Amino acid sequence: LSLDFHEQVINETILAEVVQQHQSSLEFFSTRPSCRSRAVGMALGRCSLLRVLHVAGSADMCMAMSRALPRLDELVLHREFSVALASSLSRLFPVLRRLTFHSNLQRSVAVVLAEQPLQLDFLCSSGDVTNPAIIALSGGAQSKLLTEQFRLHQSKHSITDSGLLHYVKAMANSRLRRLDLHAPCPHVSACCVALLRLHSPLIKVSYYEFFNEHWKDEFQNIRVLCPAI
Repeated sequence: LSLDFHEQVINETILAEVVQQHQSSLEFFSTRPSCRSRAVGMALGRCSLLRVLHVAGSADMCMAMSRALPRLDELVLHREFSVALASSLSRLFPVLRRLTFHSNLQRSVAVVLAEQPLQLDFLCSSGDVTNPAIIALSGGAQSKLLTEQFRLHQSKHSITDSGLLHYVKAMANSRLRRLDLHAPCPHVSACCVALLRLHSPLIKVSYYEFFNEHWKDEFQNIRVLCPAI
């Protein structure tokens, strides 16, 4: 069973009752309007078959879950991503495989996220990622967070060449196999992207040129020397 409240504004008491009525069969739940109801969170915590959860106003609601969701493999956070929620991810969602968040990645959240013993297939940030945040996310040799793919998506990101290079270097011997620059990165140069694509054989770096107009002339010159870029 799927429940998707994409645009509808619904009474949170009624929403909690609906979730509770279908807790034995609910596999997909999505709400875009902000929902901070602890009652909804508690009801979702009883949905043992839940596999996909898209939530807004996520921290209070998720933290109200009194038990782990043993089958949840995709979590999308449309609003806040707090330190408290980040520190509880592995407890609440022990088999989580895909994590997407739309808020800016704060360094404090990145530090805690790197400490979560999760093995993700996909990690995506649609909010701004800065150098301090991505460096903290890499976690160095102490990082417990393992992800196969990391994507910077949609909104403008503040990361620079130095931050990107630090991250790829730190993750060179990790589980990471794909880094997607699918967002405007005005402080990242085409030369940096080309260098990573040439010299990071274990990590495939993909990019969208139309998000970054300043790369076009640079890439034209680079491709003269190295058509494989």
